[in-house]
Amino acid sequence: MTRALHDALAAHDTSGAQSREAAARAGFTPPAIVRVAIFQIDGLSGTGKSTLCAELTRLGLRAVDADAAFGYFADPVTGKPTDAEQRSSWLWDGNKLRAFARACGDTPLFLCGGAMNQGEFADLFEKRFVLHVDSDTMRHRLLTRTNNHYGKAPEELAEQVELNTRVVEEATRVGATIVDATRPISVVADDIVKMALDSI
Repeated sequence: MTRALHDALAAHDTSGAQSREAAARAGFTPPAIVRVAIFQIDGLSGTGKSTLCAELTRLGLRAVDADAAFGYFADPVTGKPTDAEQRSSWLWDGNKLRAFARACGDTPLFLCGGAMNQGEFADLFEKRFVLHVDSDTMRHRLLTRTNNHYGKAPEELAEQVELNTRVVEEATRVGATIVDATRPISVVADDIVKMALDSI
């Protein structure tokens, strides 16, 4: 199913290019900047954002790890970098993110990650998804993963589990779509790509 969805997304991009060519032939000059469909994939630590990003990339779709591309620890008020590596200080660099969005072209993009200031960029997203797992699954993933140390310290683990009790309510409040991330990553990817395709 994912291949069919991938092909449909590619066709969407191609039809957009053809439409602009037809408009140009008719003498219509389109805007200089065409808004790309960007889909945010958010979720607490251990829900599978990085794994999903890699899976979407493997399938030939455009997916970006927002933590690696735009994230940094900073003072929440001034935005200046800080050595305080705590959840409240994890921000996205707005200038980098908006410049990236303007340069994206037409191909739909999946932006995987979240930050404390992500609400400032809600206007960029066609749709927002939030990965969710039960607390037992979260504990197991955080304590056993080897690619990230965050969540192994008792206080960090406790914080993530507590936040997990409120994540569905918060996602619903901001209009995001909850995705069951306890399923195999290929199934999660299929589900998200289908919902993304249906929204454009």
